[in-house]
Amino acid sequence: MERERRDGNKLIQLEATVAKAVVSHDPDYGSHTSIQAAVDDAPDHLNRRYTIYITAGVYDEIVRIPSTKTMIAFVGDGINKTVITGNLSTVMGISTYRTATVAVSGNGFLMRDITVVNTAGPGGQAVAMRVDSDMAAIHRCSFWGFQDTLYTHAYRQFYRDCSIYGTIDFIFGNAASVFQNCNIQIRPGAANHTMSTITAHGRTDPAQDTAFVCQSCWISGTPEYLEARLAEPGKHQGFLGRPWKPYARAIFIESYLDVVIDPSGWLPWNGTLGLDTVVLAEFHNYGPGASPIGRVGWSKQLNTIAALEYSVRGLIQGGYWLPFTGVPYRLVF
Repeated sequence: MERERRDGNKLIQLEATVAKAVVSHDPDYGSHTSIQAAVDDAPDHLNRRYTIYITAGVYDEIVRIPSTKTMIAFVGDGINKTVITGNLSTVMGISTYRTATVAVSGNGFLMRDITVVNTAGPGGQAVAMRVDSDMAAIHRCSFWGFQDTLYTHAYRQFYRDCSIYGTIDFIFGNAASVFQNCNIQIRPGAANHTMSTITAHGRTDPAQDTAFVCQSCWISGTPEYLEARLAEPGKHQGFLGRPWKPYARAIFIESYLDVVIDPSGWLPWNGTLGLDTVVLAEFHNYGPGASPIGRVGWSKQLNTIAALEYSVRGLIQGGYWLPFTGVPYRLVF
């Protein structure tokens, strides 16, 4: 792990050196003072990496990377150092899809060492990051929101060493997404909020090769959430997810499940709808919330052969494209 981190740091230094654009609040240092301006100035339909280095600071702006802007890389100065914030929410009368602080549609997107936040607060869907990019790789980033924090909307995506915080369905969408070595934490929501769900997968057809996979992740709660549980025992319940659509697939593999996870593990979305067609499953998890005893009958405990289908190699064919991102990964378990 330490070797991987050192190699990653070298890559950051290299990419910062050869960056095509530098975003900084200091106009004398950067080529742009706005992230969106740097994106707009990037050439269209690239097949080689175009790095935008975003220096430390808080950038309060809504960022959109359209489908024509391919192979864009955002490289920051570190989690909580380079921060992008927005406050769009469905309470403003806009769709969930449009609330994202950062939204990416260009294929081959890469992001490293950046925090993305939606500051709208609880009470409505408010996305921090939306990703519609095929072969997107995100490394050492954090995402903060409440409901619907991270919208992994479509295509193949890989998240490594990231932190994701939220309350309800805070990892959702219909992508084929693998989260490896990630820190996933439930946070307190509105005063009357008692149940939290981590995932809500949106697979609508059994022919779709999509799923959410959390491999070697740490599933817990923020210190504030853990304190709230202690103050009101039995009131706050956390669940691995619920099936947003009838063929949803969400799998937790070799992950630590803290006491925040309810013994039942999973919640239904709407009565019994889809419970005979979903794949909500676990494989070799550990921790106080990992016991299979008490799990809902429509969830599964996978064997090794079945679990391999949901590896980086099996689900997102990562061996073919992740080597070109510089992001560390494990193909299987």
